[in-house]
Amino acid sequence: MQGNLGPGLRIVPAGDIKVVSKPWGWERWIAEGGPAFPYMFKIIRIHAPHRTSLQFHEHKHESNHLLEGRAVLHYAEKKVDASRFKSGGYTAAELAELLSSIRVRPLASGDTVHVPPCFLHRIEAVDSDITLIEASTDHADDVFRIEDDTFRSHGRVAHEHAEEFSEG
Repeated sequence: MQGNLGPGLRIVPAGDIKVVSKPWGWERWIAEGGPAFPYMFKIIRIHAPHRTSLQFHEHKHESNHLLEGRAVLHYAEKKVDASRFKSGGYTAAELAELLSSIRVRPLASGDTVHVPPCFLHRIEAVDSDITLIEASTDHADDVFRIEDDTFRSHGRVAHEHAEEFSEG
């Protein structure tokens, strides 16, 4: 049960926070974006040896703080042209070249990654589970997956958000 503390203030008990199951772990959505919040705030758990999608966002800015564990950041130094990508304008050879340009960098507890729009990125749990804190702009459906280990499509995956889930 949510507790109101006056105009605009409220407490959401831990059991009422939305938890979204992912193929690689889970996300706890502390602030889900609009209309209640102009931002999103999540706690993310990635089980080793899993990783997120290799993805980019057209509009979304995000910051990921590695709270616990060791991870690897996969990233591209060159922006993806989102409009061109959405219209199918990248050839197979250009996509292959983009994928071959992916770099990796180890991350340690306490490191923070700031990801502007249109940059490919992926975070991988290396030898143990990791916990991230993610803050981002309110663009929940703005996900373009270039690679995904479970072949999920672009955007928010509806069934992941519809299921009851325990972090267990």
